[in-house]
Amino acid sequence: MATEEEALDGQLQADVAASVAKADDEDDHPGSDFEDIKNPEIKTQLVYFALPLADAKGHKKIYKTIKKARKAGALQRGVKEVNKALRKTAIKTPANADQVPGIAIIAGDISPDEVIMHLPIYCEEHNVPYLFVKSRLELGSAAKTKRPTSVVFIQEKGKEGKAVKKTAEADEDDDDDGASYGDAYKELLKLAHKEYEKQMKNVIQG
Repeated sequence: MATEEEALDGQLQADVAASVAKADDEDDHPGSDFEDIKNPEIKTQLVYFALPLADAKGHKKIYKTIKKARKAGALQRGVKEVNKALRKTAIKTPANADQVPGIAIIAGDISPDEVIMHLPIYCEEHNVPYLFVKSRLELGSAAKTKRPTSVVFIQEKGKEGKAVKKTAEADEDDDDDGASYGDAYKELLKLAHKEYEKQMKNVIQG
């Protein structure tokens, strides 16, 4: 007979799965989370669960890394595309706790908040560090989407091919600080871990 803890865990898993499915249905365009919404609500305040939230310096580091990730072919954009990428990663266990599939960057000014509510839990289940930023418009701009986007997933290693080369050539005029993508990724990973430990400490302890 299932214990109360197991029952609660099962319900949580079901809720996450339902949220993921709902988000997929609402996000049929991989580069934008507002393609299917005729009159998206303009939200100026952040969702209540926007933690850990990057500071001004962190925002700059995040957007620079996103641009480098796009050039390297290591970027997924939009809820639907990020959900698919996360599904391909392993569930966190003691055996793989040191393996990080990538970093998720989530916009905190999304409405309705149900579109992204599942992402923090989903990321933690798959050992994916995440950070919130304040603007879906700026996130979409950094990711070079045609419209605002609510989340991007940055992987350590990119893909190779003609499409990636073409993207890199098209972005040659973008600001470049000279740092390699690998170094930028490592620095962002450190930032994500640091902000999580600092901002989520009281939340986890309750």
